[in-house]
Amino acid sequence: MYFGIKFYVANRKKALEKDAGEGICAECGSSIFDKKCPNCDSVGE
Repeated sequence: MYFGIKFYVANRKKALEKDAGEGICAECGSSIFDKKCPNCDSVGE
């Protein structure tokens, strides 16, 4: 039981880190990937 909980928590932390990306855009609030906001930076290109 103890190891099952530890395994679940470790996987959950990895999933949250992956989902969060590198940070949050200050303008629109979406996750930043490759040091660019997918919403704001695609408009300027």
